[in-house]
Amino acid sequence: MSEQVTDENFIGTITESLWKKNLDHLKQYRIDLFEQLTEMAQHHGVTLDALRERALAEDTHFLPCKRRGYTLVRQHEGKKIFLHSQYDSSREAEDWAAEKLRGYDKEKQGKVDHIFLMGIGLGYHLLDLCRQKDTEGLIIAFESRIEYFVYSLSINDWTSIIESNKVKLLFGSPAKDYPKTIGDWLDIYHLESVRLVDYTPVKKWDEPFYQEIAKEILAVIKRLATQLHTILFFSDYWVENVLRNLPHAFNAPGAGNLFGKFEGIPAIVVAAGPSLSKVLPELQKWKAHAILIAVDTAMRPLLQAGIEPDFVVAIDGSKLNHRHFEGVQCKAPLIFDFTTYWEISDSYIGPRMINFTRGIYKPLFPPDLFERNVIESGPSVAHVSYHFARQMGCNPVIFVGQDLCYVDGFTHAEGTALRKKEEQGGKLISVVNMYGEAVNTTGPFIIFKEQFETYFELFPNTKVYNASIGGLSIKGAPEVRLENIPELSNDPRLIEESRKRIQEMQNRGPLIEEKEPMIDDLRIVLEEMDKAKELCKKGLELTKQMWKLYDDYDSPVFQKEIGQILDDLDSIDQELKQFTKINWLLASPFQWHYYAFFRRADVMVDEEESISGKKAAETSRILYQTIDQMVNKYYSIVEESLERIIAIN
Repeated sequence: MSEQVTDENFIGTITESLWKKNLDHLKQYRIDLFEQLTEMAQHHGVTLDALRERALAEDTHFLPCKRRGYTLVRQHEGKKIFLHSQYDSSREAEDWAAEKLRGYDKEKQGKVDHIFLMGIGLGYHLLDLCRQKDTEGLIIAFESRIEYFVYSLSINDWTSIIESNKVKLLFGSPAKDYPKTIGDWLDIYHLESVRLVDYTPVKKWDEPFYQEIAKEILAVIKRLATQLHTILFFSDYWVENVLRNLPHAFNAPGAGNLFGKFEGIPAIVVAAGPSLSKVLPELQKWKAHAILIAVDTAMRPLLQAGIEPDFVVAIDGSKLNHRHFEGVQCKAPLIFDFTTYWEISDSYIGPRMINFTRGIYKPLFPPDLFERNVIESGPSVAHVSYHFARQMGCNPVIFVGQDLCYVDGFTHAEGTALRKKEEQGGKLISVVNMYGEAVNTTGPFIIFKEQFETYFELFPNTKVYNASIGGLSIKGAPEVRLENIPELSNDPRLIEESRKRIQEMQNRGPLIEEKEPMIDDLRIVLEEMDKAKELCKKGLELTKQMWKLYDDYDSPVFQKEIGQILDDLDSIDQELKQFTKINWLLASPFQWHYYAFFRRADVMVDEEESISGKKAAETSRILYQTIDQMVNKYYSIVEESLERIIAIN
């Protein structure tokens, strides 16, 4: 292969077999990238093999380095700018990769190092990053110009990267769509393991592109972090709520009965922002023209104003949420999830309709039943209320009180259990509202706003209006006063018919007619809990013995007994894994323990065996202790739920 290469004689001098080998791998393993290259060739009116002749812009040239590798050079303001080293692009890549990998902080990141790379260029630094990286985690690489990749396919062997499911390559405008799907690739428990790394020479060539990508990535990670916080905070509550709410599956109909039954009927989602107080006087009038869906926090001020909503939506799993319902007499159907705080559903005097928004309890129910009654989840009850309206077929969906900021210096509307003066402090963010006025908001409110905007883009067939007064603008929801919404000039008889339909649906049969399968399952759960307690007791005793043995690692006793202990522990673990009925019950509350300890538990290959053995013993001890504690906590709750289900006529 000739080393004297320029743009003009590039084709034919670089190894043709490497080009074909890389293309074959793209076609086999990364058809999306292969098709992207094919579309690029069609755009230029050439074959895929001839694409290399047309790939680069006129101001960019391909040149050999003085020692090893190749580089690209571009003219900018009379100066030459090189994408890679003029002298040795391979050595430059090795040094760069080593430096970036030294930035891995195991104490902060745990066992995983996810790297988001801004800039690929000809790929030298990415290839070396993959070769040198010896930690778990993905490498997700972005490049604004796929033409650089076209050239690199003839000078670098990409096959190992193309085959790897640990490396993601994203080029050009399609790369901008990626941040929306970060959650599909990242383990939510390793968000602290994410690093954004720049290859500066490439990034400088298209700074705005990479800034936009980085901004989107950080926004999605922030949203996922909020989701993780919710899981860690509520996971323990959720299991108890699911168990205590189980009896309602046999006396409350599923919310899925309502799906698709209100096509084209306007719905007003009533949130509890401070501006709700301003719109309350109008709502009674507009109730004749729309279905009213109240988030739980807004129910009390609505009732105080003499306005009975058509639905109340409650999804919060904490006991604090019960204060919105204390002393309240509401006859509207309560739309609630199995993870909703159980005293809310138990004490509610109106009809109840149950739905699914989370999958932690999915194993308890037939898959088709779950799918028929799922309301898409979201970071707040207002998001779930929007999805509920949309899934019923309501159109348009109109928001009131959805301020996402502190209007007039208050946190919530008058009459809510949460209303208080805005607190001054470092967590407040200064923004402008829909009228261009300065207001304060918070990080979670910003996340809520961005999530609404994502949903409105995903479901464009459902028209959305923002009739809140003085809140933040939400892209996809034009701001309009209720009296100016054309769909609210409809015939009130349509809404009267809709309310008759609601009454009919709320009186339907229960979510589950036959209770015997659930009774049998809960009895098995109790049996498995009894067995799990005994196994954990044995496991805890064995881990104590294991720890003591590693204190005397060199003794004959160690060699004689350690093998049997390890075999016994493995046997216990295998038995625990076979308890299929309690796996769902333990998985959710176990997440906190996993996040706090197990994701960081690691045995280094170069550690002394006595140290690594003690680490393994401690990990096992915490595992058995955690399972034992959870079984003790939930045993009586399962018993009580079983008794209530048996008593249902």
